[in-house]
Amino acid sequence: MGGARLFSRPLGRSLAATLGVLLTAVLTTAGMAAYLPLNQANQVVLPIILFPVTWLVLFLWVLLDQRLWRPLLGLLVLSVGHLLLILANIGRL
Repeated sequence: MGGARLFSRPLGRSLAATLGVLLTAVLTTAGMAAYLPLNQANQVVLPIILFPVTWLVLFLWVLLDQRLWRPLLGLLVLSVGHLLLILANIGRL
C-alpha cells in the first residue's frame, strides 16, 4: 500500500485536537459572559449549553483543515482573546 497518510503530522494534530481544543473551548466558554448581551443568569447558562458545540466545531476544524498552522493560530487567538476578557472582568461583579 502507498504511503499517503490521512493527516499530516498526526501527533501534533492529535495534541492540538485534544489539549488545545479543550483549553480553547473552556476559555471561550468562560469568556463569553463578558460580551453576551443577556442578564446575569443567562450569561452563565448559555455558554455552558454552548460548550459542546464550541468544542465540536473547534475539534473538527483542527482535524479537517489541510494545514495545521491555521487552526493552531486560530486556537491561540481565541484563547488569548478570551483570556484577556476574563482577566479584564475579574474585578467586576
